[in-house]
Amino acid sequence: MSSLKANFVQSLALVAEKMLADRWVCSVSRLQRWRTVGEGPQYLKIVGKVLYRLKDIEAYEEACLIRKVL
Repeated sequence: MSSLKANFVQSLALVAEKMLADRWVCSVSRLQRWRTVGEGPQYLKIVGKVLYRLKDIEAYEEACLIRKVL
C-alpha cells in the first residue's frame, strides 16, 4: 500500500466513544465529562454521534506518555 493511500485510510479510521472507553478501560461518562471541560482527544460530532479519529487518539496517547528520566 502506498504511503499516500495508507495515510488516507488511517485518516478515515473512526472510533466510537464506547470503543475508546474499552480501549482505555474507563467509562463512557468519563469521556463525556472530558469533552465538556475540553480535555481528552479531539472528536467529531456527526449526525449526533461522537466519533474519534484514530490518529487523534494516538496523538493524545503519545502526548500523555511519561518518559522516565535516568
